[in-house]
Amino acid sequence: MNRLYSLALPLIVAAGGAIPTIPTLRPPGPPTNGIVATESGTIFFVDSFHRTVWRLEPGRGLSAFVSGFNGRALQVDEDGNLYGTHEDASGRVNIWRADCRGNIAELAHNEVPQYGHAFVVEEDGDVIASSGSGKRTGVRLWRASEHESHLIAGGEMGFRDGPGAKARFFPIGSMTLAPNGELLVTSGHTIRRVGADGSVTTIAADDRLLKPRSTFLSRLLGSVRGHLSGIAVGRSGEIYVANSARNSVVRVLANGSTEEIVTSDHGWTPTGVAFADGSLYILEYGRGVRVRRIDADGTLSVLALVRPDRTLAASIPLNRAFARG
Repeated sequence: MNRLYSLALPLIVAAGGAIPTIPTLRPPGPPTNGIVATESGTIFFVDSFHRTVWRLEPGRGLSAFVSGFNGRALQVDEDGNLYGTHEDASGRVNIWRADCRGNIAELAHNEVPQYGHAFVVEEDGDVIASSGSGKRTGVRLWRASEHESHLIAGGEMGFRDGPGAKARFFPIGSMTLAPNGELLVTSGHTIRRVGADGSVTTIAADDRLLKPRSTFLSRLLGSVRGHLSGIAVGRSGEIYVANSARNSVVRVLANGSTEEIVTSDHGWTPTGVAFADGSLYILEYGRGVRVRRIDADGTLSVLALVRPDRTLAASIPLNRAFARG
């Protein structure tokens, strides 16, 4: 397990020379589950139906950026280079980089049992990743550099704050780095903060809006599923999470209070969120894949839609507004 995610990413030299070295780049920014947005307005999002990452550029429309990968998390750096993952049938996990033209380079690979798709890259280039999915495997966070990896926090599955290995997590749905460098993690129906020393504290838990809707199945399974499938931090430090088990996006304020800011239409499920330049972007799955945006004034619109037959639509106004507070 100590080999978990010992991956060479930008600013990490590829081990043993077996993996091609990538030129030095800025560390990727915070990821979400499947969607990232840049300050320039370019959006990348994952289409798992077609194993494609799409790019939506201002003034240039929607286009297939890279294809053939099944990873669910993305990162993008300031130069527009995109990073993602792919897990093959044997369980080998690959990290890839695509430059602004879509040219792909494999950065590293490793066999990762019980791999969690959420990951982040810190300023020094170290990778933080999750492992485990339940009672049999436990749930852990790991930090990996070029030559070694070590446990940050976690162990057997559960819910407990505390230092390092004494902390307990439910299955992790997503993670991100806040602007102040803090690691934020969605874990079951909770949002947790993980310090540089591995100490774990709870930001929000047991809130109705962070739980699945009240069905028998959700009551039976909801508290241990990674249903909070995307997380992003807003301009004022507020936290947005995609609650795929409620078909809604929830905002968590600094005082811990929550509010449901948008609910997906019938047949659609939010799976990822991203925040950039004052707007919130929402990735949804249903009758295809679509991206919606909530602007600073509360206006909601559909930016992109990929139908099951891969036909495309973009920039669809809805003329609806939602209070942002």
